[in-house]
Amino acid sequence: MSDKLSPDLGPSAHPPKAYAVPPPRGVHQIRTLLGFPGVPTVNCYVIERPLTLVDAGLNSPASWHSFEEQLNAMGYRPEQFERILITHAHPDHFGFAERVRKLSGAQVYIGEHSFSTFALSDTDVVAQHRQVYRDYFIRLGLDDQIFASLAMMGEMMRSMAPQIHGEVIPVKDGDVIPFEDFSLQVLYTPGHTREIVCYFEPKQKFIFSSDHLLQETSPNPIIDLGPDGEKDYSCKFESLVSYYEQIERVRKLDVRCVLPGHGLPFSGHDAVISSLLGFYELRQHKMLKVMNQEGPITVKRLAELMFPKAQGMQVFLAVCELLGNLEVMAKQHKVRSEFDGHVYLFERLPANTA
Repeated sequence: MSDKLSPDLGPSAHPPKAYAVPPPRGVHQIRTLLGFPGVPTVNCYVIERPLTLVDAGLNSPASWHSFEEQLNAMGYRPEQFERILITHAHPDHFGFAERVRKLSGAQVYIGEHSFSTFALSDTDVVAQHRQVYRDYFIRLGLDDQIFASLAMMGEMMRSMAPQIHGEVIPVKDGDVIPFEDFSLQVLYTPGHTREIVCYFEPKQKFIFSSDHLLQETSPNPIIDLGPDGEKDYSCKFESLVSYYEQIERVRKLDVRCVLPGHGLPFSGHDAVISSLLGFYELRQHKMLKVMNQEGPITVKRLAELMFPKAQGMQVFLAVCELLGNLEVMAKQHKVRSEFDGHVYLFERLPANTA
């Protein structure tokens, strides 16, 4: 999911000029209803020959109705799908995938790094990870109330994205999925999530970018410790650091049409990426100014100072975004962190630190 839950947490109110373009021949966009504040819809895409669904919105009555209505207008039914391609394990991107699979018998393709997420039951996920994440959140200065709210939201969202049963086919970076008129290349692009993949067509020059590249919102790097970080916090997956690397990889591609997870298809991806990185640079500059005034500070306190109107889950989203930026600046030797036995404290380093 994108981070457009609060105007205070999103990027510039003046996104770069990108050009709306129609989807490529044989590809159709379906905008299914979400109803989240600031994020009213999420995109699914239908590819013809063989009939394939790319991502699947929430498993809610409103989402399914909007999906089925638009699909019927194209002359297709859910029972006709042969493939389902999932970009990542957020509920708004695979919510009714199992419903379509049961109706059609379609093969489900997911990134290999998502395989463990989809293979575990909800109970297994909670049992294996809850205490580890709770302890980490406390180190960031977050309290049990925010963690409880997050856990409650997670339970609610899982009800809108049932576990996928049957055979799931893992795909890895560089794999090619053939279609009648073109082939899609799998790009592993960890950042927005640790497991997210994009699907790129190099000849017709289009990309299913999911939440990796959006025109109007930044892909909030939700905290994900990763398998190594769950054992040792110092080995945490650094989502925004990884995102910087992967968005530059996408920038270098010859792309004429971006098919995003939210919003309309567009061209001009280089300008969008430049604006996005400029937004992060501005955010980091403001963070350094606050840290210069405050001295060593927790991420939670930094969020309170930078987003004084944020409440509840907005505080959590702010902490996620600021932590990602702190990790980027740590790689650039602009900040450092220290664990004082209770919380992580971050402080600005002198400009000449190597």
